[in-house]
Amino acid sequence: MDWEKVAEQFLIFKEAQGCADSTLELYKWQFKRFFEAVGDDDIEAGTMKYFSALRGQAPTTYNIALRCMKCFFRWCQDRGLIEEMPTRDLKQRRDEPKIRSIPLDTIMKLLQKPDKSTFAGLRDYGLMLLQLDTGIRPGEAVQLLPEHFNLKAREVLIPAHIAKARYSRTLPFSFHTLDVVQQLLLARPDDWGPEVPVFASTRGEQISRVAYGRRMQKYSEDIGERVTPYDLRHTFALEYLRNGGDVFSLQRMMGHANLEMTKRYVALAQADIKQIHGQASPVNKLLNKRTRVGKL
Repeated sequence: MDWEKVAEQFLIFKEAQGCADSTLELYKWQFKRFFEAVGDDDIEAGTMKYFSALRGQAPTTYNIALRCMKCFFRWCQDRGLIEEMPTRDLKQRRDEPKIRSIPLDTIMKLLQKPDKSTFAGLRDYGLMLLQLDTGIRPGEAVQLLPEHFNLKAREVLIPAHIAKARYSRTLPFSFHTLDVVQQLLLARPDDWGPEVPVFASTRGEQISRVAYGRRMQKYSEDIGERVTPYDLRHTFALEYLRNGGDVFSLQRMMGHANLEMTKRYVALAQADIKQIHGQASPVNKLLNKRTRVGKL
C-alpha cells in the first residue's frame, strides 16, 4: 500500500472536517518524519522503529506524534485499510505542563525591547500586550482579523475555527492594548484587505506562531532572560488569580475545555501566596525572635 497517498487522502478528509491550518501543518510535518523513518519496512515494524527513536525526546514531542499517528491509523481502520492499529500497544507518556512564573520586572524589560517606531516592532509589542492582557494563545492571536476586534467595547472575538478547543470566546482588553491595536490598524497600507490579520508581516501576510516565537527569542536574548509566547499566557493566568480573579472566569478566558489545566494555575498561584504570606505576615514580623520558655 502506498501509505503516503493514503496520508494525503486523510489530510483532505481533515481539511473537509474544518481542521485548523496549524493542525494540518502539524499532521504534514509528522507524516514527513514518520514515512522517512519507516522507509521500506512494513507499517507495523516501521511504527515501532519510529517511536523507539523518539524514546529520548521530551514527553510532549512523543505524545504529539502518538496522537497524530493514532488518529491517522484509526481513520485507516474505519475504512478497512488495516485490521489492527500499529500504535495499539503504545501509551502516552506522563507530561506535566511546565508553567513558568515570570517576574513582572522581567516582563517590563521585555516590553521595552520592540522598536515601536516600526510596524514589525509595534506588531510584536501588540502581540505581547494582547497575550498579557487576555491570556490568548499565540497561535490564535496571529490569526485575528480586524473584524474580530470590537474597539468600542474593547473586546476581541476568538472565532471557533481558530480556537484550539473549537468554540468561540470573547475576551475584554485594556485601554493600553486598545491604543496599540488602533495604531496597527491606522498603519495598514490602503491595499491591505480585511483578510489581512491585524498582527501581519510587513508584506501583509499572516505570521506563524513559530516566527513570533523567534522574535520573542531575540528580545529575550537582549534582556538575558528566556521568555516564550506561552510564558506570557501563563503570566496572565497567574496574575489574574493573584489579583482576585476566579477560576471559572479564568477557564473561559483561557479557552480550557475543562478545569483540569486551570487548576494547575490555581495550585501555583496558591504556592506563591503562601510564600508571600511568610514574608509579609505581621505575626512573623512581631514574633520573629525566639524567647526562652519561662514559668507558666
